[in-house]
Amino acid sequence: ILSQADGSVTDLAGATGRTIEGLAHDPGAGVLYGVDIAASPPELVTIDKTSGAATLIGSITGATDVRSLAFDRRSGELFGVDRASGALLQINTATGAPTTLGSRRTDVRSLTIRN
Repeated sequence: ILSQADGSVTDLAGATGRTIEGLAHDPGAGVLYGVDIAASPPELVTIDKTSGAATLIGSITGATDVRSLAFDRRSGELFGVDRASGALLQINTATGAPTTLGSRRTDVRSLTIRN
């Protein structure tokens, strides 16, 4: 975890007990989201920023390779990209259920929202 206050790094690798890729932070609620890519389908989790423990929210049903997340702080929405299909997903932060917004059929490896 990277401290915004002083830039220090706290290593929580392995502490989640899951294979996490794709992190997004909701600064308003202070929630850190991640995707467990070892699960099939991938699972949306929250990650405790102190202990690194992961808590399951739900499966990102219909997706197979979600490795990038981005949180839009203005709208309060979480987005992800399924690399396998190229689909841009809006992900429900309460259930993990995705809504496909479109597809580019490309190997998207990163997602960011400029606010």
